Amino acid sequence: MAGTRSGIWKRTISLSPDDVDFVEKPPRQLALECPICMGILFHPHIVSCCGYHFCETCLDRVKREGQPCPMCKGDFTSLLNKSLQRDINQLTIVCPNSKKTSEGPPCDWIGELGCIEDHLNIGKRFGGCQCLVVGCNYGCGYSNKRYLLVAHEQTECPKRPYSCDYCNEYESTCEDVIERHWPECKDYPVECPNQCQTRYLARGLLQEHLNSTCELQEVNCPFEWAGCTAKTQRVKLMDHLNSSVNVHVCMVGSSGRSMHEEVQSIKGTLGDMKKQKRLTDLIVSKLEREDEANKVAINALQEKMKQLCEKITTLEHENKDLKEQIGRVNSESKAEKEILARRSFSLESSIGLPPFLFVVEDFHKKLAEKKCYLSPPFYSHLGGYRFCIKVTPSGIFFGEGSHISLTVFLMKGVFDESLRWPFRGNVTVALIDRINGSENFIDTIKFDKGTSAKVTGRVTSGEMNESGLVSYLFVDLALLKPNSKQSPRFLPDNSLHIKVLSVTVAS
Repeated sequence: MAGTRSGIWKRTISLSPDDVDFVEKPPRQLALECPICMGILFHPHIVSCCGYHFCETCLDRVKREGQPCPMCKGDFTSLLNKSLQRDINQLTIVCPNSKKTSEGPPCDWIGELGCIEDHLNIGKRFGGCQCLVVGCNYGCGYSNKRYLLVAHEQTECPKRPYSCDYCNEYESTCEDVIERHWPECKDYPVECPNQCQTRYLARGLLQEHLNSTCELQEVNCPFEWAGCTAKTQRVKLMDHLNSSVNVHVCMVGSSGRSMHEEVQSIKGTLGDMKKQKRLTDLIVSKLEREDEANKVAINALQEKMKQLCEKITTLEHENKDLKEQIGRVNSESKAEKEILARRSFSLESSIGLPPFLFVVEDFHKKLAEKKCYLSPPFYSHLGGYRFCIKVTPSGIFFGEGSHISLTVFLMKGVFDESLRWPFRGNVTVALIDRINGSENFIDTIKFDKGTSAKVTGRVTSGEMNESGLVSYLFVDLALLKPNSKQSPRFLPDNSLHIKVLSVTVAS
């Protein structure tokens, strides 16, 4: 398959001549490799002293450091060779995934070197090379070649969108519909527990079926009120009624006699209630007389209450004095609480909690020497997980030479014994604008189920895990060049300010 022509290599990936399979061997006279970074030339500049070509970014670094030509050690000037860049971009190559594997056919893409990044489309689920391994679009953690992911996402992925086939109302993931919704869906087909001719029916209709139509449901005899204790299947009820007519007649007669006796008992009870009413009337009359006597007693109590009110007034004055004493005690207590709060704040500051700011000094020197910077340790929260961040100014893998890369490591902490492992959660970082203090290039690094146990597990030896979780493309180095308009915002004194905005722990 032919690639798109006239592509422009943006260098979001780093390539060396050994990484690329050319359809035709490049001409020997064509300068292809940068003597500094050993990668394929990017924005090639020719030097006046010896005629060698170098990458623009590599040569800029040499100029900033005041060094002579890396090849002849002489003074030099340089000029962009657009013709050479065009020749390099137009070299025809085959896809890096062109080698056949046991998993399926290789990629047959053939195109210009300048089109390779558009073809691979790294980090994206769709488009580009169908043989590139990418993650499932629904975030289940499964990875495979792009063309093989289609069947997984349509029929296998537990996180794919799915609607209930029975009620046509509930929509969620396939996993959620099957495991949570179906056990309670009112339209889900269930089997009659009596295994009657109606073998399957909607769950919402099952109880009505058992109460009214199921022929095999066991029911009570209609003469239960008369004392019949027989239970039989609904289909056999008429047989029971026909065979037990005489028994039912006897039961009804016996129940009639019992009802007559109950009526007589009720009449006797009614007579007793009438006698009780007459007695109640006598009691009410007596209570009315006692009420008059109580009124006299109430007047005496009111006089006594007046005396009590005067005593209460005296007690209120005493209470006022007590309140003033309580106020003084509260003021002293408040002062003690403020002291405790300041001590708590001091504790939080000493162990490092988000938002947590750290500074990478001598940035350009670290970039030139490809040195890394390790941040001070910090905790997710009081009593939480302990982390540190490694800053690689020259970048790692996808970001090598073009972006700053960050790696978040779990460290051994004093609270590890009481925490859940492996760690699941997010670490959110940002680059601080030194002019207005705003937070830029906010990046959330996610520790999820798909993250290796070497990264998320508890530290068992040493001070920190050997492996961390990487953000390859944190900040574009082009923004931090000395001649960049953005550089004064982020590097006014050759130091980067990076802030850990938050650490969230999954529940």
